[in-house]
Formats: sequence, structure tokens, C-alpha cells
Amino acid sequence: MKLTLTRVAPIALAAAVISVSGIALASIPDASGVIHGCYKTSGPAQGVLGVIDTGAGQACPSGTTPLSWNQTGPQGPAGATGATGAQGPQGDTGPQGPAGPSTAGPTGLDVITVFNNGDSGPNNIGLGVNCPNDHPYAIGGGGVATSFGFQSSSQLVESRPVGIEGPSNYSVSVARGWWVQGSTAGMYEEAYAICAK
Repeated sequence: MKLTLTRVAPIALAAAVISVSGIALASIPDASGVIHGCYKTSGPAQGVLGVIDTGAGQACPSGTTPLSWNQTGPQGPAGATGATGAQGPQGDTGPQGPAGPSTAGPTGLDVITVFNNGDSGPNNIGLGVNCPNDHPYAIGGGGVATSFGFQSSSQLVESRPVGIEGPSNYSVSVARGWWVQGSTAGMYEEAYAICAK
């Protein structure tokens, strides 16, 4: 079925749907955005579609079928996601951030190494070394416990940092020195600590 859309209908349809006695077509589409029309279903003018102004009281005459449609159609479904675009150029390098806090001096980390040595004695109480006040933080350490010739490399049983609480406290929050202990009494022991500001 072929539809012909026109505002100039044959005289028979135009006389029925459009008043030309000085009334302007000011309500097409209506306030809701709907366009109203009449489709001629028979007679010589069959297939002609005329637009009417329902706001002015116009209606479709006999021999026509009312048709209504929106001036703006409903929103269609979302389209498929497009292809990923090409990678953009690399941005400029940002400014350098401020330096974080550090214990380093002008030429690097300011550290010293301190030593202590002696005999473990008959009670084998171990040997410690403490960092001085001007370099109070132990960042490493070690030691030696030897009987001079009897498996000396395997006779060090403790080598660990110590805090201000002393070697009896194994939970050290801030290391302030180093502690070593040999496996038997009467051994020669040496402890050292690497201390920083």
C-alpha cells in the first residue's frame, strides 16, 4: 500500500479536514508533540493522507482512518561500543617531587662502626656493643665467638640488635646496639655495630 503525504488534499478531503476560513494551523503538532492525520481508505482520493488540527476541533471524516505519530520518534537502543582509539602521545614529565626525610649527610649515609671484645667468662653471659649518642641508631652488626681452633665458625649462637632495654628484651623497636653470644663459656667474643645518625 503506497502512502502519499501532502497538505494539499483533493477537494472532498480538504473540505472535511481543513477549515480555510481564516484559521491558521497553529496546533500541529499538538502540545504533546503528536501529529494527527486522516488516511483516505476509499474513493478516488484513496491513499491520500491529510493533517488535521485537533486543537481547533478538527476530526477525521467518514471514509478515512485516523493516524497519529510523534514528531520526534522514541529513542533507539544504544549502539555497539566503538573500537578503541589510538594511544595518545606521551605526556610531559612532571616536576621532581621534594626530597623525603633522610639521615644521609652531604656525601651519603653518615655511619660509624663501633667494636667491643672480651672473654665470655665462666657464665657465658655474652657481649654487647652500644651505639654512641652522636650516632645512636644501629642499622647492622655482627660478631665473633671463638675458642681459637675448635670449630670457631660455628660457635656463635646469637647475633642480634638490642634496644635501650638491653639484651634481655628480644622485641626491639629501635635498635641501639648489637649483641653476640658464643656457645660455651670462656670463649673470646667480639661484637660490632654499624651506627647511623
